[in-house]
Amino acid sequence: MNMKAVIFVVVVVAIAAAIYFIPNGDELQNQQTAPIRSGSVSPANDGHAHSALPEIDSLKVSIQDSTGTELAVMTLIPHSFQPLPGTEYSLHLTDFYTHLIMEEGDPVNASPHPENPAARIEIHKDDVVVDYGWAFQNMPYFRMSGMGGAYDHEETGLTFALLETYGLEIPEAATHNP
Repeated sequence: MNMKAVIFVVVVVAIAAAIYFIPNGDELQNQQTAPIRSGSVSPANDGHAHSALPEIDSLKVSIQDSTGTELAVMTLIPHSFQPLPGTEYSLHLTDFYTHLIMEEGDPVNASPHPENPAARIEIHKDDVVVDYGWAFQNMPYFRMSGMGGAYDHEETGLTFALLETYGLEIPEAATHNP
């Protein structure tokens, strides 16, 4: 085979693999709307123990738009939908982590100690998830622009800062590592 034929075959195989392995829009939507339930135990990776997700009564967040203008300071209650004043959106606090780390692209609670408190907040419009964001206490109004996916907040432009947590309860199982 000549070099052009080899390159052609490699390109065709790469395109076929990309089409096969890239999830379609329905799969991405399902991934974004299937939160880890509070109180569940995060999967263990790399041989170190992970902590169960803590329970909270509520948390206070500040919300900014894409220009950096503060839209509201709100108290969010887990698993409830709350309208964002002055917008067509509602917010849904799905998960809270005392020590959020990412392992293989998945959020994991590394310990029950509040070293990197974070909350996952879905943004809904007409009862449909259109975006989501993370509210960090240590990194207010965090953006990962240029990284792709929902982190760019292309639909809404909203970012969050975690200001305060109320009623934090650490699961008993999380306080004793074997």
